[in-house]
Amino acid sequence: MEQCVLRRLRLILLIAVLAMTSGCALHHAGHVRPWAKPSLFLRPRFVGQSPTSLTQRTVQFLRQHNLDSSLNEDPRTLLQKVQKVIREEPQADNVYAYAEISYVLAKRVERSQPRLALDFYSGTVLKAYQYLFDPKFASTRNPYDPRFRGACDLYNDALEAALRIVRANQSLQPGTAFSVRTADGYWTLTCTICDRRWQAEDFGAFEFVSDYRITGLRNHHVYYGLGVPMIAVRKNYPGEPPAARYYPPDLS
Repeated sequence: MEQCVLRRLRLILLIAVLAMTSGCALHHAGHVRPWAKPSLFLRPRFVGQSPTSLTQRTVQFLRQHNLDSSLNEDPRTLLQKVQKVIREEPQADNVYAYAEISYVLAKRVERSQPRLALDFYSGTVLKAYQYLFDPKFASTRNPYDPRFRGACDLYNDALEAALRIVRANQSLQPGTAFSVRTADGYWTLTCTICDRRWQAEDFGAFEFVSDYRITGLRNHHVYYGLGVPMIAVRKNYPGEPPAARYYPPDLS
Protein backbone atom coordinates (compact mmCIF):
# COMPACT_ATOMS: atom_id res chain seq x y z
CA MET A 1 0.00 0.00 0.00
CA GLU A 2 2.86 2.39 0.82
CA GLN A 3 4.27 1.84 -2.70
CA CYS A 4 0.88 2.75 -4.21
CA VAL A 5 0.66 5.84 -2.03
CA LEU A 6 4.23 6.79 -3.02
CA ARG A 7 3.48 6.46 -6.73
CA ARG A 8 0.46 8.71 -6.41
CA LEU A 9 2.40 11.14 -4.26
CA ARG A 10 5.23 11.25 -6.80
CA LEU A 11 2.72 12.10 -9.54
CA ILE A 12 1.29 14.97 -7.53
CA LEU A 13 4.75 16.21 -6.60
CA LEU A 14 5.88 16.19 -10.21
CA ILE A 15 2.75 17.99 -11.33
CA ALA A 16 3.11 20.55 -8.55
CA VAL A 17 6.74 21.26 -9.40
CA LEU A 18 6.91 20.90 -13.16
CA ALA A 19 3.46 21.41 -14.63
CA MET A 20 4.30 24.68 -16.32
CA THR A 21 1.89 26.78 -18.28
CA SER A 22 2.47 26.89 -22.01
CA GLY A 23 4.51 30.03 -21.37
CA CYS A 24 3.52 33.50 -20.33
CA ALA A 25 5.09 36.85 -19.68
CA LEU A 26 3.74 39.40 -17.23
CA HIS A 27 2.03 42.40 -18.78
CA HIS A 28 1.54 45.82 -17.26
CA ALA A 29 -2.11 45.22 -16.30
CA GLY A 30 -0.98 44.16 -12.84
CA HIS A 31 2.05 43.78 -10.67
CA VAL A 32 3.64 40.82 -8.92
CA ARG A 33 5.21 41.66 -5.59
CA PRO A 34 7.06 39.53 -3.06
CA TRP A 35 5.15 38.87 0.13
CA ALA A 36 5.30 36.63 3.17
CA LYS A 37 2.59 33.99 3.20
CA PRO A 38 1.02 33.50 6.65
CA SER A 39 2.32 30.31 8.18
CA LEU A 40 0.06 27.36 8.84
CA PHE A 41 -0.17 28.42 12.48
CA LEU A 42 -1.39 31.93 11.71
CA ARG A 43 -4.30 30.62 9.64
CA PRO A 44 -7.30 28.62 10.95
CA ARG A 45 -5.60 26.24 13.33
CA PHE A 46 -5.99 22.57 12.51
CA VAL A 47 -2.72 21.79 14.23
CA GLY A 48 -1.21 23.11 17.46
CA GLN A 49 -1.24 26.63 18.84
CA SER A 50 2.38 27.18 17.79
CA PRO A 51 4.77 25.64 15.25
CA THR A 52 6.14 23.34 17.95
CA SER A 53 2.93 22.23 19.68
CA LEU A 54 0.42 19.47 18.96
CA THR A 55 -3.37 19.51 18.92
CA GLN A 56 -5.19 18.09 21.90
CA ARG A 57 -6.33 15.03 19.94
CA THR A 58 -2.76 14.13 19.04
CA VAL A 59 -1.61 14.70 22.61
CA GLN A 60 -4.35 12.32 23.68
CA PHE A 61 -3.11 9.77 21.15
CA LEU A 62 0.34 9.95 22.74
CA ARG A 63 -1.10 9.52 26.25
CA GLN A 64 -3.26 6.58 25.21
CA HIS A 65 -0.21 4.76 23.87
CA ASN A 66 2.10 5.82 26.70
CA LEU A 67 4.18 7.93 24.33
CA ASP A 68 3.72 11.38 25.84
CA SER A 69 7.08 11.19 27.60
CA SER A 70 8.73 10.27 24.28
CA LEU A 71 8.39 13.83 22.98
CA ASN A 72 11.71 14.59 24.65
CA GLU A 73 13.44 11.54 23.19
CA ASP A 74 15.21 11.18 19.85
CA PRO A 75 12.60 12.25 17.26
CA ARG A 76 13.27 9.31 14.96
CA THR A 77 12.70 6.95 17.89
CA LEU A 78 9.36 8.62 18.61
CA LEU A 79 8.24 8.28 14.98
CA GLN A 80 9.28 4.63 14.94
CA LYS A 81 7.03 4.06 17.95
CA VAL A 82 4.13 5.86 16.29
CA GLN A 83 4.67 3.80 13.14
CA LYS A 84 4.53 0.64 15.30
CA VAL A 85 1.12 1.75 16.59
CA ILE A 86 -0.06 2.25 13.01
CA ARG A 87 1.04 -1.25 12.05
CA GLU A 88 -0.77 -2.73 15.03
CA GLU A 89 -3.80 -0.43 14.78
CA PRO A 90 -4.16 0.73 11.16
CA GLN A 91 -6.61 3.56 11.74
CA ALA A 92 -6.92 6.90 9.97
CA ASP A 93 -6.61 8.87 13.21
CA ASN A 94 -3.33 7.16 14.03
CA VAL A 95 -2.00 7.99 10.56
CA TYR A 96 -3.02 11.61 11.07
CA ALA A 97 -1.27 11.69 14.43
CA TYR A 98 1.96 10.61 12.71
CA ALA A 99 1.57 13.35 10.09
CA GLU A 100 1.09 16.03 12.72
CA ILE A 101 3.85 14.81 15.02
CA SER A 102 6.28 14.60 12.13
CA TYR A 103 5.36 18.14 11.03
CA VAL A 104 5.95 19.57 14.51
CA LEU A 105 9.26 17.72 14.80
CA ALA A 106 10.30 19.14 11.42
CA LYS A 107 9.51 22.67 12.60
CA ARG A 108 11.64 22.15 15.67
CA VAL A 109 14.78 21.19 13.72
CA GLU A 110 14.27 23.04 10.43
CA ARG A 111 16.85 25.76 11.07
CA SER A 112 19.49 23.69 12.84
CA GLN A 113 19.11 20.40 10.92
CA PRO A 114 17.41 21.02 7.55
CA ARG A 115 18.32 17.54 6.25
CA LEU A 116 16.53 15.93 9.18
CA ALA A 117 13.61 18.31 8.73
CA LEU A 118 13.35 17.18 5.09
CA ASP A 119 12.83 13.59 6.26
CA PHE A 120 10.18 14.66 8.77
CA TYR A 121 8.33 16.88 6.29
CA SER A 122 8.37 14.02 3.80
CA GLY A 123 6.87 11.73 6.43
CA THR A 124 4.09 14.26 6.96
CA VAL A 125 3.37 14.41 3.22
CA LEU A 126 3.20 10.62 2.93
CA LYS A 127 0.95 10.17 5.97
CA ALA A 128 -1.34 13.09 5.13
CA TYR A 129 -1.80 11.68 1.65
CA GLN A 130 -2.51 8.26 3.09
CA TYR A 131 -5.07 9.74 5.48
CA LEU A 132 -6.86 11.45 2.59
CA PHE A 133 -6.74 8.74 -0.08
CA ASP A 134 -5.89 5.29 1.27
CA PRO A 135 -8.81 3.01 0.19
CA LYS A 136 -8.77 1.11 3.47
CA PHE A 137 -9.97 4.23 5.26
CA ALA A 138 -12.78 4.95 2.78
CA SER A 139 -15.54 3.60 5.03
CA THR A 140 -14.47 5.72 8.03
CA ARG A 141 -13.16 8.84 6.27
CA ASN A 142 -15.20 11.85 7.35
CA PRO A 143 -14.82 15.07 5.32
CA TYR A 144 -16.63 16.96 8.10
CA ASP A 145 -13.96 16.08 10.63
CA PRO A 146 -11.60 19.06 11.13
CA ARG A 147 -8.75 16.60 10.65
CA PHE A 148 -9.73 16.17 7.00
CA ARG A 149 -9.04 19.84 6.32
CA GLY A 150 -6.06 19.60 8.65
CA ALA A 151 -4.60 16.80 6.55
CA CYS A 152 -4.90 18.99 3.44
CA ASP A 153 -3.10 21.85 5.18
CA LEU A 154 -0.42 19.55 6.56
CA TYR A 155 0.13 18.03 3.10
CA ASN A 156 0.48 21.38 1.34
CA ASP A 157 2.61 23.07 3.98
CA ALA A 158 4.92 20.09 4.51
CA LEU A 159 5.38 19.57 0.77
CA GLU A 160 6.28 23.22 0.24
CA ALA A 161 8.68 23.21 3.18
CA ALA A 162 10.33 20.04 1.87
CA LEU A 163 10.71 21.48 -1.62
CA ARG A 164 12.25 24.64 -0.22
CA ILE A 165 14.90 22.56 1.51
CA VAL A 166 15.54 20.61 -1.69
CA ARG A 167 15.84 23.83 -3.69
CA ALA A 168 18.29 25.27 -1.17
CA ASN A 169 20.52 22.25 -1.82
CA GLN A 170 20.39 22.81 -5.59
CA SER A 171 18.51 19.52 -6.05
CA LEU A 172 15.33 20.93 -7.53
CA GLN A 173 16.36 20.63 -11.16
CA PRO A 174 15.23 18.20 -13.88
CA GLY A 175 17.11 14.95 -13.73
CA THR A 176 18.20 15.34 -10.12
CA ALA A 177 17.12 12.96 -7.37
CA PHE A 178 17.00 13.16 -3.62
CA SER A 179 16.36 10.57 -0.95
CA VAL A 180 14.29 10.78 2.21
CA ARG A 181 14.00 8.49 5.18
CA THR A 182 10.78 8.00 7.11
CA ALA A 183 9.78 5.61 9.85
CA ASP A 184 8.48 3.14 7.27
CA GLY A 185 11.30 3.17 4.73
CA TYR A 186 13.65 5.01 2.39
CA TRP A 187 12.34 6.79 -0.67
CA THR A 188 14.10 8.22 -3.71
CA LEU A 189 12.30 10.98 -5.59
CA THR A 190 13.37 12.22 -9.01
CA CYS A 191 12.61 15.60 -10.57
CA THR A 192 11.26 14.77 -14.02
CA ILE A 193 10.00 16.85 -16.96
CA CYS A 194 6.47 15.87 -17.91
CA ASP A 195 6.06 18.22 -20.88
CA ARG A 196 8.11 17.17 -23.93
CA ARG A 197 8.14 20.70 -25.29
CA TRP A 198 10.85 21.60 -22.77
CA GLN A 199 14.37 20.35 -22.22
CA ALA A 200 16.31 20.17 -18.97
CA GLU A 201 18.49 23.06 -20.16
CA ASP A 202 15.44 25.33 -20.39
CA PHE A 203 14.94 25.43 -16.63
CA GLY A 204 16.79 28.17 -14.84
CA ALA A 205 15.17 28.64 -11.45
CA PHE A 206 12.06 27.65 -9.57
CA GLU A 207 10.12 30.14 -7.49
CA PHE A 208 7.23 29.51 -5.13
CA VAL A 209 3.96 31.19 -6.04
CA SER A 210 3.29 31.75 -2.34
CA ASP A 211 6.26 34.15 -2.23
CA TYR A 212 4.48 36.60 -4.53
CA ARG A 213 1.24 38.50 -4.59
CA ILE A 214 -0.52 39.96 -7.62
CA THR A 215 -1.76 43.52 -7.19
CA GLY A 216 -3.54 45.90 -9.53
CA LEU A 217 -6.12 43.42 -10.83
CA ARG A 218 -9.75 43.54 -9.76
CA ASN A 219 -10.44 39.83 -10.21
CA HIS A 220 -8.22 37.08 -8.87
CA HIS A 221 -8.91 33.50 -9.94
CA VAL A 222 -7.62 30.92 -7.49
CA TYR A 223 -7.75 27.14 -7.73
CA TYR A 224 -7.83 25.31 -4.42
CA GLY A 225 -6.58 21.80 -3.83
CA LEU A 226 -3.53 19.72 -3.05
CA GLY A 227 -0.08 20.57 -4.33
CA VAL A 228 2.43 23.40 -4.38
CA PRO A 229 2.16 25.84 -7.29
CA MET A 230 5.56 26.93 -8.56
CA ILE A 231 6.99 29.21 -11.22
CA ALA A 232 9.63 27.80 -13.55
CA VAL A 233 11.82 30.53 -15.04
CA ARG A 234 13.42 29.75 -18.39
CA LYS A 235 17.09 30.45 -18.99
CA ASN A 236 19.01 31.03 -22.22
CA TYR A 237 21.78 28.63 -23.17
CA PRO A 238 24.14 27.93 -26.10
CA GLY A 239 22.60 25.77 -28.80
CA GLU A 240 19.02 26.50 -27.81
CA PRO A 241 16.34 25.98 -30.50
CA PRO A 242 15.86 28.78 -33.11
CA ALA A 243 12.39 29.52 -31.76
CA ALA A 244 13.91 30.68 -28.47
CA ARG A 245 14.82 34.03 -30.06
CA TYR A 246 11.11 34.85 -30.04
CA TYR A 247 10.56 34.01 -26.37
CA PRO A 248 9.91 37.06 -24.16
CA PRO A 249 12.50 37.87 -21.49
CA ASP A 250 12.04 36.00 -18.20
CA LEU A 251 9.62 33.55 -19.74
CA SER A 252 7.93 31.63 -16.96
